[in-house]
Amino acid sequence: MAKLKQIGYTITYDQLVDEKITPKVAKLMGEMHEVAIQGSKNGDKLLEKTIATYPSIPQFKNYLSIWYNTKGNTKKAIEVNDSIIKKHPEYLFAKVNKAAMCIDNRDFDTVIKLLGSSLDLKALYPERTVFHVSEVEAMSNIAVQYYVYKGDFEQARIRLDILKEINPESVLIDAFENFILATEVLSKSTMETEDFMRTTINQPKTRKKLAPKFNHKEIELLYKKEILSEEDIQMLLALPRVTLINDLETVLEDSIARYTYFSKEEFDSSNYNFVFNSLLLLRELKATESLPKLLHVLAQSEEYLYMYFADLLPEYLWMIIYELGQNQIEVLLDYVKKPLIYTYSKTSVTSAISQLALFQPKRRREVIKCLKDVMNYYIKGKEEEIDPDFIGLLIGDVVDIQAKELLPEIEKLFELEYVDYMACGDLEEIMMFLTGDLDEVLQLEIKTIGQINMMLEGNEDLDDDMDSFSNEMYNDFILNQFTNHQIINSQKVNRNDPCPCGSGKKYKKCCLLKNTNA
Repeated sequence: MAKLKQIGYTITYDQLVDEKITPKVAKLMGEMHEVAIQGSKNGDKLLEKTIATYPSIPQFKNYLSIWYNTKGNTKKAIEVNDSIIKKHPEYLFAKVNKAAMCIDNRDFDTVIKLLGSSLDLKALYPERTVFHVSEVEAMSNIAVQYYVYKGDFEQARIRLDILKEINPESVLIDAFENFILATEVLSKSTMETEDFMRTTINQPKTRKKLAPKFNHKEIELLYKKEILSEEDIQMLLALPRVTLINDLETVLEDSIARYTYFSKEEFDSSNYNFVFNSLLLLRELKATESLPKLLHVLAQSEEYLYMYFADLLPEYLWMIIYELGQNQIEVLLDYVKKPLIYTYSKTSVTSAISQLALFQPKRRREVIKCLKDVMNYYIKGKEEEIDPDFIGLLIGDVVDIQAKELLPEIEKLFELEYVDYMACGDLEEIMMFLTGDLDEVLQLEIKTIGQINMMLEGNEDLDDDMDSFSNEMYNDFILNQFTNHQIINSQKVNRNDPCPCGSGKKYKKCCLLKNTNA
């Protein structure tokens, strides 16, 4: 058995013995893991049936959480993961998944409650003497991010060294190297050892509990159903346009006016999609007059935006902004220059602007001028208003449309050290993308409200019938019963490549984004 000695315990690369994991169960775990990472059609039903058969094995429940995450249903994935922590408190990977979300939300106290003050496996599980490499890697990933944001760069590098030793091919190593370096450089202006500069407003507490009155009673459906069927969508869109738009704007205002009520635990969190679905309906109506309402929603706090959108924000909001704001560019430009606007709200706006150059090529010069204006605003702006994550993602938008004209501004932003390398790569990489022979643009896909709701429900057509899994796939799938990680390519992943986690998203819109926002 391959082992690596560490202080206080031994790391093994061999499968740990678990009497519940028989050869039959191990084979089934391989199959269910594949269902989860592929987002197989009706995979939730298949996994729920397996969970009912093997209720004491938390891995199957973890695969269900992965399946929901693959389908884009983050809220349901979190709900399943939370239930694993309650029913299987010793299962490490559910705690790690929760801790990663807490780091996203800057909730470091909960990270410590979940994984212990030392972020050490031996301290968390004192009765154990052997840990699998995947467990050590998972804890190291969390620890690196935690210590970076706490300003303890020495401890972060110690944990990164462990990661390098146990898995030198990990795609996270280069990302974490840049993460530590960039954050350390920017620490004097962007973070303090024990606290962080707030980059969004403080969400006002509200007392309102009663729902507003609507012109159309049918609007109440938005509060009752997380996923809208095609019939629901057509029924709502058939309502009189002017009064329907008025009602949808009222829903947006209600999400702010009753924020405290909606944020309470007793409220059914499955209904949070009422804000997102209202915006999708406004887009279908081409309600350009509603752009100020949309931007007001996106100007709320990070807590508000996470509660109502989670990871829907960077994935879908640009499509709505594109439709409502494509002929109101000056309004969008003013918005991204305002202080205390959430990073991924601003980057949704710049993504929408940049994509105009691809969907409407005649407007390319206008788009370049707008992006140049934004860059110069930050070049000449106040240092305390600099958002390195946003600037990095803005440069990513420039690369997407191959705007070589903006290289001088990009070089200046790097010179001023205003760029988060994790969001876009270093200057050398950017130069390669913009001046190399590839000349490759990234035109994003615009989805209809029906397609998006199908994605959230997990019903899109995929060639994923269980019969399509070959024996070779089973035999080649080396599964450790503790890990929720998918097999990933050990080669360097570029920002526009498919994410190695298997989500189907671009790397810059998935794990790169999560590492940046950790």
